[in-house]
Amino acid sequence: MEQSQIIELIGTLTSEEKDQIRHFASNPVFNQGKLKEYVPRLLDICLSYSQREHKNGLEKKSVFAMLFPDQSFIEGKLEKIMVEAYKVVRKMLTVSQYLQEENVFQQNFDYSKVLRRKGLAALYLRSLTRLQKMQLENP
Repeated sequence: MEQSQIIELIGTLTSEEKDQIRHFASNPVFNQGKLKEYVPRLLDICLSYSQREHKNGLEKKSVFAMLFPDQSFIEGKLEKIMVEAYKVVRKMLTVSQYLQEENVFQQNFDYSKVLRRKGLAALYLRSLTRLQKMQLENP
């Protein structure tokens, strides 16, 4: 399992990001898969593994046994949970990047599109004016 994308990605996370991922995994907005109840536990296992000084093998069978103590190993089931966990980490990193101060123009632009879709014409036009002003100030 050490060669999996989820372990590789978790290995690059900062301490702050590792703390944030636990919140994202417990939030139904970001964790929506069919096996969502297992994602936080799998992420905890992966995060604990990534913090070990001596990284002994993290075997899929042992991880499966931690998640499903009374079941026989089903590799496909574990793979599906790993994919869902990877998606949660990816969403967390994407949202964190998007919310950076350097992306404020894009955030405002996206919000303008939301206002337009909701039929709030006056707010939409004010938002566009603000965006134009932002562009003039920081071309």
